[in-house]
Amino acid sequence: MALNFRTRATSGAAVAAIVLAGLFAPTGQPAAQAAVGKALIHADSVTGAPSQEEQIATALGFEVTVVDDATWAESTATDFGQYDLLIVGDPNCGSIPPAIATSASVFGPVVLGTAGGRTQAGNRIVVGTDPVFHDDGDFTSLGARGTIIREGIAYAGSQPGRTGMYYSTSCGGTSQDAEILTTLGAISAGEGSWTHDGDPPCGGAVSLIAANPSFADLSTASLEGWGCSVHDAYPTFPSDWSALAVATDTATTPTCGVDPATELEACGEAYILIAGSSIVVNSLVISVSPLDATNPVATTHTVTANVHAVGGTPVVAGQLVDFDVTGINAGAVGTCVPVSCESDAAGDVAFTYLGGAAAGDDTIKASFTDTGGSLQTATAQKHWTAGGARTLSVDVVGSGSVESDPAGISCPEGCVAGFADGSIVALIASPAPGFAFAGWFGDCTGEAACSVTLDADRAVTATFIELPTGDVSVTGETIPPSVDANHHALVRFFLANAGASAVTNASASVVLPVGVTPVSIAISQGGCAGFTTCAIGTIAPGASITLEIVVLVGEDVPPSTSLGIVVTLSGSEIEPTAGEAGPVVAEPIPGQVTGFVLPRETISTGDRATPANNTIASLRMPSKSVGAPIVLRTETEGVETFCGGELCDGKIVFVSPFEGVDNPRSPVRIKLTWDKSVRGRGTKSKIYVQKAPGGPVTVVPECDRTDKHIAIPSPCIHDKDTLDNGDIEFEILLLSGDPRFARR
Repeated sequence: MALNFRTRATSGAAVAAIVLAGLFAPTGQPAAQAAVGKALIHADSVTGAPSQEEQIATALGFEVTVVDDATWAESTATDFGQYDLLIVGDPNCGSIPPAIATSASVFGPVVLGTAGGRTQAGNRIVVGTDPVFHDDGDFTSLGARGTIIREGIAYAGSQPGRTGMYYSTSCGGTSQDAEILTTLGAISAGEGSWTHDGDPPCGGAVSLIAANPSFADLSTASLEGWGCSVHDAYPTFPSDWSALAVATDTATTPTCGVDPATELEACGEAYILIAGSSIVVNSLVISVSPLDATNPVATTHTVTANVHAVGGTPVVAGQLVDFDVTGINAGAVGTCVPVSCESDAAGDVAFTYLGGAAAGDDTIKASFTDTGGSLQTATAQKHWTAGGARTLSVDVVGSGSVESDPAGISCPEGCVAGFADGSIVALIASPAPGFAFAGWFGDCTGEAACSVTLDADRAVTATFIELPTGDVSVTGETIPPSVDANHHALVRFFLANAGASAVTNASASVVLPVGVTPVSIAISQGGCAGFTTCAIGTIAPGASITLEIVVLVGEDVPPSTSLGIVVTLSGSEIEPTAGEAGPVVAEPIPGQVTGFVLPRETISTGDRATPANNTIASLRMPSKSVGAPIVLRTETEGVETFCGGELCDGKIVFVSPFEGVDNPRSPVRIKLTWDKSVRGRGTKSKIYVQKAPGGPVTVVPECDRTDKHIAIPSPCIHDKDTLDNGDIEFEILLLSGDPRFARR
């Protein structure tokens, strides 16, 4: 079709841009920026040639096109989609042009990122007043009434590749109620609906109640006292919008917030509203944390809202909180803890959602309507960065919680989080009342502080055991908590006497579940007859007996099956007391195996190397050891640079941290086998090792002696061979540690 438009790129606009360049940054920010795209202005919605709106857009670097009402009405979604910014301005306290409402169903989806070639929503602002009429031509100086025009247009156009919108309803009032609601509905995607107050008090009592980096110069002082500051107010609005300013002299006060400058609460009807990212809203009765966070894309993020009285106490339980996401992940759906999204006894509600694949910023809004009918809102900011995402997964066994520093993990509610590649994340375990922390497993082991280096995806399990609640107790832990089918688990029980008197004739009975085969049983006092009964004798006051049972999980037991062993403690002076513990069967993961490795036992990631599974690892525990929980896996993360900054041959082999093997003459033996299809120098290849996460990667030397299995130094290469089928195999000797190996 033939479009009736004019493009402002000649001397008038150029002169305006030059004149404004020195005036556009009263706070020291850049006056203008490199060209960011194209802007479309409805000619009948502005006044002057060039209009204030056009001068501002030009100074911001936009190529500006101005069209009349007929051309706007005839434009298609594709036409609108070629612009990064749509401007409906203030015609000096005039009426809204007809085409704005009649074509809203066409440009609305473009602004929301669902039509016209757009895939993401742009920033939007609605200004329920006539700033051009009141600003006396001043929109550049600090505190000018025209600041809302300048910064509103900058906000709406701040996201290249999207179509944002600046929409002034000027002096629309009740006569254009239907047109205003139609337009606003078309550029909204959240829950709830707009209502319009076209006849608010014609006073000057207003207040900012939110902030955004684009509105650095905007203040309550620059908005109030216009004589008739507000022409259109909005008692209700969809959840993807936030009130930037409210009229405080309205008959109702449905929206409340805190003035960013004075930190005083203000309530009223919203009349300037924004939708998009980086919106900061505070309230005296709801808060969110963390207020600002950064994550890699395609990971989860959790914010926690707290509902409370003014001053922070008392907290409010049972309040339903709504969460809405705007920005790069606009409309994202998440989950709440509690699942009802009602605040718990501490006043808290946690909300978790998954970030998409695109980098950018989000605003997460938490809100509720208070008993007075006012909307209370608080927001948090989320920044999603491209590339380098690493996932940390935490599992909790027993009753307790795990938090991370930096924030991200808050398990058992939020147990998976993404962090930047190479991040060092500390995990803090906190037992629930009546429980004690028993230790870490996986990428952390033992009971000491856990610090995980995320140079690859990592997984950690925290185990909590129940404390005695009476005179005697039976508690247990499983090492590792989760094992692969056809592998071993060590289940350790503690039979404790917390009473003041001895327990005599004590014995323990053992009931094994279907699906396990007993391998060994040992008790620290007394003796066991088979795998069913152990005679203990006398348990002194304050004493604890340890009972250890090693079981083999059946190869046909389905994943996620919990195999609980029940141990019952009996004695002359006590009622029989039982406890239960046992492994959970792990979901099979290609290239990974998990189990408790007994002395002289071997654990392996596969039977033989193939072109599809080109790297196989096996680990043999020495005879002079007590065994250890082991995760053995092959992984491709980091193969591009792990081997001396160059591409490795095959995969990297990861061995989970283990302890108790410190004798060089009785080391762990690791065999690494690569399929013959893997390129490289065969037995002349180098083996690279990273002895600890985040540590240096070095070349593994040959052992001082190769006639015997002596790990000096550790690790060292004991043997290397080309097998009959052409595969390459290296044998490495190793003492306790947390290593990764690869070949080049």
